[in-house]
Amino acid sequence: MGSMDRPRERVARLGAAALADPEVLALILGTGQAGEDVGSLSIRILKDAGGLWALARMSVAELERIPGIGPAKAARLAAAFEAGSRGLMSPDIATAPLSSSEMVFLRYGRRLMSSPIERFFVISVDAKNRVRAEREIARAAIPSRVRRTSSSPTDWSRRGLCSTSASSITSSSGAEDTPASATLAFGQVPL
Repeated sequence: MGSMDRPRERVARLGAAALADPEVLALILGTGQAGEDVGSLSIRILKDAGGLWALARMSVAELERIPGIGPAKAARLAAAFEAGSRGLMSPDIATAPLSSSEMVFLRYGRRLMSSPIERFFVISVDAKNRVRAEREIARAAIPSRVRRTSSSPTDWSRRGLCSTSASSITSSSGAEDTPASATLAFGQVPL
């Protein structure tokens, strides 16, 4: 492959939007594996996974199980997908007070609705509803099997999350795992 054909050079000349999905994935992965260059690896991974959309919804453990993706590449992929998700949020929304459920949705909705699993967050806000801290405290692929990382207000305060109030946000994917079918709930949690 000539240097003018490589994804890195195409990005420099044409911008990232000009790249095909396998080229975008190849840039993120960086290298292939023994006997398979990064371009071939990217094409195979996308075909087997069902495209970037499906790949972005996999957990790090699921990514690691794909031949050619080890722990480092799985972490790099997960971080790239998260960066893309966060990049969709405008800066004014990222710093605006959470004064209504609409503001909560604008700030967290896109990120949570694209998740294939149910996630529970605790958001600590000050008296003016500005976010002071956020922490994901539970997640589950099946709503009845929640893996807890922390569950009590004592644990939250120990981690510096306790303020005058906190908000809880959960995302829940329905039977159809599509962003349109996902729901978002918001409520106040007294501490």
